[in-house]
Amino acid sequence: MGKRGFIFIIGLCLLALCFFTYRSLSAPRNIFSEIYRDEYAGFHSWQGYPHLSKVAGINNWDRAEARDEFAQMPSEHYREAALSQPITEAGYSFNFYKKNEHMTMYFTYKLDQEVSLYFHSLYKEKNKSLTQTVSVIIPDGTRRKYIKNKADIQSYLDRYQVSSSDLETYYNQGMKNLLLKDWVSVYQSRFSSDDWGEVKVIRKW
Repeated sequence: MGKRGFIFIIGLCLLALCFFTYRSLSAPRNIFSEIYRDEYAGFHSWQGYPHLSKVAGINNWDRAEARDEFAQMPSEHYREAALSQPITEAGYSFNFYKKNEHMTMYFTYKLDQEVSLYFHSLYKEKNKSLTQTVSVIIPDGTRRKYIKNKADIQSYLDRYQVSSSDLETYYNQGMKNLLLKDWVSVYQSRFSSDDWGEVKVIRKW
């Protein structure tokens, strides 16, 4: 092998090393970033439909027709018929605007015929944080009212004898056993419903 051939091979090796290093550094560091980036790519690149569209329980809608504002703030919702009690609603909403890039994952957990818990998880792509909150949904005439005051929420939790351990169980039922379990069933994830990767979890309950 001549000197030029040797230099050429070394150059190829360096290029390959740079390529794989770049891919490793730019790869999603957690499961929520995977979901966020995949949804973005589904609306803004050649990839085609996002993988969430393959989840059997999620509403089927014409993503190819999404334009402008909707493509920047899409949402994915489960059909109620696809959910099992006590979970009655679940889904995602996304914001792809550069100054406020985030994803919301939510579900409701029914306590009785009128009162439900609303679990809301806000993932921010910029700082890789997941903020978990819970509120209470009660009927208010023909509408629903969201109780967000901590003292009022605690009053309902006490009334229904819901402990901190119960909240953890309910949250895992919706987040791990539904949303994330469905995600890894349609996407070849590096993570799992139990291993979320590098994410800062902020719990506010």
